[in-house]
Amino acid sequence: MLKIIPLGKVDSRIIDCALRSLSMYGIRPSLERPLPLQDSAFSVFRKQYNADELLCQIQADGPLIALTAEDMYARKLNYIFSRADKEEKKAVVSFARFDPSFFGRPHNERLLFDRLVKEIRKIFGAINGIECREKCVMEDSTTVFALDAKTPGFCRECVSKISGDVNDAKKEERRGSLDRIFGC
Repeated sequence: MLKIIPLGKVDSRIIDCALRSLSMYGIRPSLERPLPLQDSAFSVFRKQYNADELLCQIQADGPLIALTAEDMYARKLNYIFSRADKEEKKAVVSFARFDPSFFGRPHNERLLFDRLVKEIRKIFGAINGIECREKCVMEDSTTVFALDAKTPGFCRECVSKISGDVNDAKKEERRGSLDRIFGC
């Protein structure tokens, strides 16, 4: 069973949205106790957390997705939205850049939630070894604009890999927008 683990302070609405982000695929994650962010993963120079160090510090058994409100980076990258360890089936997702207020624009909770749902779905697929060449949520997105442009759902092939049922893929196509899927 998939676990959701807050890293540091994470708003309850974010946690609720994360828990519901995969429900349409029959996946009901459990919420684990929050873990503190480790100072050793923080770069004072960059004012960001090293995603690989955060992943190493999470000792829980996978599959799991840790959520943090803090900005993250990885070696040779200015920032990343998420990082996965496919072997251990664990990942960390930063939603710091998902709200336009990060960039000095007005707060937009709906946009933050839409981006969070897409990134959680993508990283869930990644820790489960799903790779896709179709237009679906599994597309890589290195900017919030690319994240906004991609579809919120898995393609038929990816849904069948997750659920093992092609009928679920047909249901997914009929579901529509995130607003009808989630209350987040």
